[in-house]
Amino acid sequence: MPSPEPSLWHKLEQLPPARLAEVVDFVDFLSARETSDQPARKPRTLGRLAGKLTVPDDFDAPLPDDILNAFYGQTS
Repeated sequence: MPSPEPSLWHKLEQLPPARLAEVVDFVDFLSARETSDQPARKPRTLGRLAGKLTVPDDFDAPLPDDILNAFYGQTS
């Protein structure tokens, strides 16, 4: 791992102890996240729901005026 720029070390040295503790906690959090033993996600299967859903014929029909107006914050 490359060493951080001297300006980062300088910034760390200038922090009050309470803030430095927060930085250490955050670094620990990042380290734990990288090394956690989380189970790998299963890859998604394309077409898994094929034939199980139906799309109504009027799926892309215009919305009724009262619903359309509600999207624009207008009341009927």
